[in-house]
Amino acid sequence: MLAPLIFSLSISTAAAAPSIAYTEGFRAGVCVGLSTECPLAAIKLEYVGEHIGGNIGIGLLQSANLRWYPGKLRGGGAVHLRSFLHGGIAVYPFLGQWKTPDYSVGAGLDLHTGKSGRLILQPSVCALFRGHGEPYPFGALSLVMGF
Repeated sequence: MLAPLIFSLSISTAAAAPSIAYTEGFRAGVCVGLSTECPLAAIKLEYVGEHIGGNIGIGLLQSANLRWYPGKLRGGGAVHLRSFLHGGIAVYPFLGQWKTPDYSVGAGLDLHTGKSGRLILQPSVCALFRGHGEPYPFGALSLVMGF
């Protein structure tokens, strides 16, 4: 349900592009959720460019994701947003389950806060595929700081 709304925000051209100091670069933070964007609870490290980004999650489960940012940064005042589509993989090394990883595809938002835009809240939703089974709807919430 949220994925079409998030995607429509990314291709909307109604809002003017805002100017904040930080939109691209390295980020680090924490997350909780059930997604390859964040497997349970993890430390999150990422790099985001103009249209492509990626991240890894380091916790009890390990994850890696690629992101595509189809639109430009939008908003004004204290909050600016940029939507993304993501896909990734998570593995369970502590259980020895390297052969049955989870996969997910989904959509999310970078919500840049403050004048610099360096503190970023990232809600996301996804379809999580456990092994080779049917997809489950899940999501994650991250808080990262840009450098």
